[in-house]
Amino acid sequence: MQNSRGMTVFSEYLDYNGIPYEQIDLYQPDLDTFGRYDIPEQYQDSKSIIMILDALSFRSILDWEVSRTNLLDFLNRKNKIIFFQDMDSGLGINLMAKTILDLDSKIDAGSIMYVSDMKFPSVHWTNRLSNSLIRISPFSWFARLPRLDRSGTEKSLDSYPYMITTIMKKGARHRKILYSQLKQNTRLYDKGLCFFHNDHRRARLSENWQGMKPIQHSWLDGYPSMDLYKNAFIEIVPETIYKHGYFFTEKTAKAIATKTPFLAVSSMGYLDYLRSLGFRTFDHLISEKYDLEYKIEDRIRLMLEQLNNIVNNGARDFYLSSLDVLEHNQKRLAEITGLWDIKTDEFLTQCLQEVDQ
Repeated sequence: MQNSRGMTVFSEYLDYNGIPYEQIDLYQPDLDTFGRYDIPEQYQDSKSIIMILDALSFRSILDWEVSRTNLLDFLNRKNKIIFFQDMDSGLGINLMAKTILDLDSKIDAGSIMYVSDMKFPSVHWTNRLSNSLIRISPFSWFARLPRLDRSGTEKSLDSYPYMITTIMKKGARHRKILYSQLKQNTRLYDKGLCFFHNDHRRARLSENWQGMKPIQHSWLDGYPSMDLYKNAFIEIVPETIYKHGYFFTEKTAKAIATKTPFLAVSSMGYLDYLRSLGFRTFDHLISEKYDLEYKIEDRIRLMLEQLNNIVNNGARDFYLSSLDVLEHNQKRLAEITGLWDIKTDEFLTQCLQEVDQ
C-alpha cells in the first residue's frame, strides 16, 4: 500500500478494523538511470495479494513499459489491485486512458478495481472497461460539514453582493475563463470580493490579502473564513473540475455550511448532481439553464448573466428569498457528515470483499 495523503481514508479504515497491511514505497531509485515506480522485487513472485495503489503510483507504473509488464505479471499470478483514485489528486489519470484500456484487455476479470469518489458521466472512458471493476463512493471525501466559529452565519446588512476566492492553478482552464469574462464586465467585477490567486501557498496567508479590498481575512481548505462569508450575499464556486465528471469538494461545502447562495462553475450538469445527493438549488429564483450548456465558455457566460441580474435586482433580497433552501442544504450536509463514516466503511468493506473473491 502506497503511503500518500490520498490514501488516508483507506488506511484509517484498515487501522480501525484491525486489518493488517504493509505500507511500501513503490519508487525504486536504483532502477534504470533515474529510478521508476515498479512492483518491488520481493512481491513479484507473490500470489493472492491485494495491493492498494493511489493515483500517483498507478500513473507512474503505467509510464514505464517494463513496469507495466511487471504489473501484468503480478496480476496474472492471481494478485489483485485496488486503484484508489481520490479525484482531487487523480485527475491526471484521464491522460492514461488509452494505456489503461489496453491493460484492461489483457487481465482476468476482476483483477483491478477502480475506486473513486467522483461520479463519472455516461460518456466517460471508464465505461469501456470490460475486465476492471468500477466502484464509486456514496460520498466525496470532502462531503463534510466544516466547523463554524461562534459568530454565526447571518450576513451583514452592508455585505458585498457576491464573492469569489480561487487559485489559478495549472489545468484550471475554467477559472481563467471565469476571470477573463468577469473582468470584461468592470462594473460587475468591482462590486464583488474577487480574489484570483496565482500562488497556492500564499493564498493561505492572510497578509497576502490585506489592502486588496477593505476587508481582512484568512483562508484554509477545511474551515470557512467567516469574515468573508458574513460579508457576501452570494458565492461564485469554481469547483475543482469542469469536465470528465462530478466532484463535490470543500469549495461547495463551505458555501452550503455557511448558508451562502452559490452559482457553480463546474462540469455540465453539476447542479443536477447536487440535487441527486439531496441538496436543493436556486432554480425557483433564477434560470439554472447555464448548468446544461456543453461548452464551459457558454456555461460561465450564462452564469454571469444570472449573477448580473441578481446584483442589479438586489443580492440581499435574493439571499433572503433563499433562506429555506440554505437551511435545507446545511441540514443535508450535516446529515451526510453524520452518515459519512458508516456509509464509507460499508462501501470499503464491500470493495474489499468483492475484490477478494
